[in-house]
Amino acid sequence: MTGVPKSSASRRSVSIPVFLLPDLVSHLAEFTAPGDDSLVFTGPKGARLRRSNFTRAWRKGTASAVLVNVRFQDLRHTGTTMAQDAAAIFRDTGDRHREGIALGNLGDALREAGRTREAAAAYRDAAAVFRETGDPDSEHRALQDLQQAQRDQPG
Repeated sequence: MTGVPKSSASRRSVSIPVFLLPDLVSHLAEFTAPGDDSLVFTGPKGARLRRSNFTRAWRKGTASAVLVNVRFQDLRHTGTTMAQDAAAIFRDTGDRHREGIALGNLGDALREAGRTREAAAAYRDAAAVFRETGDPDSEHRALQDLQQAQRDQPG
């Protein structure tokens, strides 16, 4: 995005999973100019990405990754879906500590999406899991996140 968005509804926070950070850092080093105002993604000639260029690249990328019917706008839900899936997998396999971590990550993704009530519930569940597994440091962190999510809730 360049410039100021037309409305506050046009602003988006983007949560990036930790495992993607090395790839993002590599991309920034290889494809972007230095400076905070540089474009993260550019068209073939290094200029601002246009819809036609992006659509072509998106289709090629999803085809090579064997992703079917994945729309770009669906990606903003990916973080919460991944965290929910991870929590369920760890719950099913009996790995309570990792379930707590996934619940905390879910809370983070939900809070970034402005879904503070759901985030608070995820942090509450994470704190309970950490209490049950005897991890007071992680429980404390989850309770701090819960408190912040409650402060962020409207009215």
